[in-house]
Amino acid sequence: MTGPMLRFGALAALLLVALETGASTGGASPGPAWAVQMPAPDKVRFKGVPMMDEAGKPGTPILYPAAGAAGLVAAIITHGVILNAVREGEKSDSEKAADKVLEPYQPSLDAFTQRELLQAAAPLCAHGAPHWLAASDKADAPVVASQPVFSMTQDRAALILDNDIRIQLPGNKAAYANKVRVVSAVQAHEDLAAWWGEGDARALKEQSARLLAASIDIALEAAKAAPVEAGAALAQRTVRYREGGKEVFERAEILREDCDRLLLRNLRGWLMSVPRLRPPADCPAPPQ
Repeated sequence: MTGPMLRFGALAALLLVALETGASTGGASPGPAWAVQMPAPDKVRFKGVPMMDEAGKPGTPILYPAAGAAGLVAAIITHGVILNAVREGEKSDSEKAADKVLEPYQPSLDAFTQRELLQAAAPLCAHGAPHWLAASDKADAPVVASQPVFSMTQDRAALILDNDIRIQLPGNKAAYANKVRVVSAVQAHEDLAAWWGEGDARALKEQSARLLAASIDIALEAAKAAPVEAGAALAQRTVRYREGGKEVFERAEILREDCDRLLLRNLRGWLMSVPRLRPPADCPAPPQ
């Protein structure tokens, strides 16, 4: 998704009510409070970050038809799906070289399904565990349509998730759409290649689930806050953060600051959760 965040105030407010209602009813509700719809095909998509750091650079602008909010969201998602399919079939030499970083784990990743990924991520979601929704299914509940793509840095010190997320209310009403990027904390292990791959790539799958849950939580919070934030703008600044073993920067608004992470909105409107270079002086020291 290349466009900015879409805010539909009234629908976002309805999303807030739906989530809070589902949470308050607990197990008494006859159906799930919300669902996550993962893409087809079922295999989770992984790639390597190119040497020249092409990941994260803006692509060619796309003009979408002005057919109303729902039509616009559908056009953006459709474009993203088509673009991903084209890129898979026409990888450049640099992309093929970058993907070699994943070769030690490829047998495990080839069998890693979207359903497995969501099942591992669901208990980590702050709004309660969603239920799985197949790509062709419908639900009488808010639906988070997720298009996750994971990238590993060449030094294997970090995993990055780019997730095109669309949130819809019952009746196919589009409430929110945006790209959410989550960069993992820097992993410090003596042999990262072995650590990621141990036990059928257990650490790689667990980290993927944590990033997916974080991206969904970020999108849901942004959708709920959309009526309040409409028209609001924060000062843009150059933010430096860690992407594996290197320091990178992004021009962005800082939406939230935690001791170990920052939540940003970049110039393209994407939401980004990134690790801080260093914690503020007033933050407690991390446990040893």
